[in-house]
Amino acid sequence: MMKVHHARRARSVRVIWTLEELGVPYELAPLEFSPTALRSPGYLKLHPLGLVPVIEDGGRTMFESGAIVEYILEEHGEGRLAPAPRTAQRPVYLQWFHFGETELARHVSEIVRNRFGKPPEERIEAIVVEARQRLRASLSVIDSELSGKPFILGEDFTAADIMVSYGITMARIIGELPKDFANVGAYLERLKGRPAYARAWA
Repeated sequence: MMKVHHARRARSVRVIWTLEELGVPYELAPLEFSPTALRSPGYLKLHPLGLVPVIEDGGRTMFESGAIVEYILEEHGEGRLAPAPRTAQRPVYLQWFHFGETELARHVSEIVRNRFGKPPEERIEAIVVEARQRLRASLSVIDSELSGKPFILGEDFTAADIMVSYGITMARIIGELPKDFANVGAYLERLKGRPAYARAWA
């Protein structure tokens, strides 16, 4: 059975949500999001930077949430949660799948690090200001894309929604989600209504 090393509100949520949507059994290995847990010698053998998620599956060890989600879909998806290769929607799916990390979650992470993660004397307000601007620009793109459709690809929920919505959810949790993006707000509420979302974020 796949083991998922998970810390609350970390990117491992993406992995758990994917497994829950697919109904794939897994073993949860919970971690405190702290240097003591993530920098222990045992954990550093699994992830050399002391980050989450990590999975162990049949002798394989993997990190990077997006790569793990893609691996799970290949191994267990059976055509679910992603358009098939060489279909019309596949390139669009891949675009939004990766946009979720590179243009959303990373900006939220910069805000988190410089508001909460670093000691006060090491926090840089200018980084927060720039990250907020970049986050807002990316959310504007998402808000426009969601006009008139329930999910990022249209009528069908996919793993691209799992990737995109992590940054949106975290932005709301830390009070950094602008309230003037009505489509983004409605999108998040729709996703929160999915039982798998609730179990992953619990």
